This record gives sequence, structure tokens and C-alpha cells, in this order.
Amino acid sequence: MSTIALQAKDRPDTGKGANRRLRAEGHVPAVVYGTGTEAPLNVAVKPLDIVRVMKSDMGTNTVLQLEVDGKAGPKVLIKDYQLHPVRRTLLHVDLLAVSDDKPVRVPVPVAFSGTSPLEKTGAKRRLLSRTVLVACLPADIPQEIVYSMDGIDRPVVIYATELELPGNVTPAYKHDFAVIALRAKGQAREEEEEEETASEEESGGEE
Repeated sequence: MSTIALQAKDRPDTGKGANRRLRAEGHVPAVVYGTGTEAPLNVAVKPLDIVRVMKSDMGTNTVLQLEVDGKAGPKVLIKDYQLHPVRRTLLHVDLLAVSDDKPVRVPVPVAFSGTSPLEKTGAKRRLLSRTVLVACLPADIPQEIVYSMDGIDRPVVIYATELELPGNVTPAYKHDFAVIALRAKGQAREEEEEEETASEEESGGEE
């Protein structure tokens, strides 16, 4: 996997006032953890650069080569971020320093491929968990974990342990859990009605 350069600048001043000035200049504060030093590294990045990464095929699992004031820094992953509650603009980013030879734990999206014969008769597939936590070297992080629906001719629930991972990727979750469900036509409708009823009960129902 190729890395993408992420330009940053040193951020010696911290605090609300300094961060407001930083955002007014077109940057957002970022903190790099795991650099091997006692204190994390405070930098500033352009929000558009982060948003572009988050919208890319690899999303937050993209390995970034940090460059601080033109000098090579550590390779990093986006670990967390904060958005404005109303404008939904980027306010802050947490980055995690990674090494080429040390495994990382990352959530990888789950996806379907193919079509079950049951779906042609009205059965519904459903994604119960959007991601699966795995461990691997940064260069081996998969874009997604795909489960084939071809040939499944009965209602099933697929668990995380049934997903086929690449040979250099291992599961990092503690307990098995349901990931995908394929429900027959009548069963799928019944579950939808139960969920709608539960949702109304939680909200107090309609007046």
C-alpha cells in the first residue's frame, strides 16, 4: 500500500484562543500520539486534506506520511476526529504514529458480493455490523472484508469468525458477533415491523 503525504506545521501554542486563531488561518489542531516521546506532538493541518483522506477508498485506514514544516515525520493513521455539532466542519484530529514493522489494530469495513438465490424470491440481506476489528502491519490493511452471498440458499446469520481474512491479517475482536443476516421474505417483513413497533415505543408512539 502506498502512503499519502500529509503536510503539517508545528503548533507550539495550545489552548482555545490559539486554536481559534489557527482555524481562522485555515488550519485545525492535530495531536500525534505514539511517537515514542513522553509528550504527544502538536501540529496543525489543513482540514480539506483530512476530509479528502476520510472520503478516499481507504478512509481513516489510509497510511499517511506526515511532513512537519517540510521535514519528514512519522507515518500516521487518523484515529479520531471532532466535528462542529451544527456546521459539521472539522475541528480537531487525533493521529496515531505507526511503524512499518509493528502491527496495528484497525476497524475494516464489511461488504457483500454476489447475490443469494433467496434474494430473487424476496429475501433481504442485512449488514448487522459495519466493521470488523483486525490486526496487521500498516501496509497490509485491507480496504474491506468481502463476504460472498453466492450460493446461500437458506436464511442465515454470518458471524465474524466466518469471514475470510487475508493471510497476513488476524482478528482483533474479543468475542464473536453477528455481521450479516439473510432473512426470508416473510421473516424480513416481520423483523421490520417489530423494529418499527420498538422504535415507536421508545419514542412514546404517535399522539
